Amino acid sequence: MIIGLPYGYDTLLDREFKNGQDLSGGQWQRLVAARGLYRELFDLQAAGYLAEAADGPA
Repeated sequence: MIIGLPYGYDTLLDREFKNGQDLSGGQWQRLVAARGLYRELFDLQAAGYLAEAADGPA
């Protein structure tokens, strides 16, 4: 999906932006699902780091 965009990861995803690209309904759904999975993974990693920092040195 990213490879097919005109500017790859740098593509702005909205027609209101100059050179912005609109996605189909299915593409928007895939993007939202991927962001949710990524956010969940990040939250779990951040919670692990915070727990380690709170425990202090062993």
